[in-house]
Amino acid sequence: MNKFVKLTAVAAMLALPSAAAAKAKCVWEEDLGEYVDNPDSCYRNGKRHGRWELRWADGEGRTGPYVNGKRHGRWELRHANGGGATGPFVKGIRHGRWEVRYANGMVATGPYVNGIRHGRWEERTPGGKAVQCETYKNGVLDKDSFTPGACE
Repeated sequence: MNKFVKLTAVAAMLALPSAAAAKAKCVWEEDLGEYVDNPDSCYRNGKRHGRWELRWADGEGRTGPYVNGKRHGRWELRHANGGGATGPFVKGIRHGRWEVRYANGMVATGPYVNGIRHGRWEERTPGGKAVQCETYKNGVLDKDSFTPGACE
């Protein structure tokens, strides 16, 4: 789709009734420097608000809700190499259980507390076998175990 067609699609969305526009997801194409969806429904009091999707041409992206200009709620982060992460933000800070997916299929899961790793993190193979456990205290690695038995 060329730039003219994308801009035409944006203009058509701006003509939607306000109820439909309020449900629109905000999509920003970073490489084009433009919105793909309705930009009027993307802000409240000058701050990002509502469900957003940020995209880059290399496949990288971010999807999730903003509340008053801060990420708040469940977000999906996609990396260009096929990896990514999924987890909650609270008022712009990672807080809660996150899943990190690596391009090689490995998956790490564990909690963030106020933006830092805190608690037990497990790394598993694509088949689900535990291969590494790590325990963090306030972002500092406290204990490291490379045996599957330590994860159970």
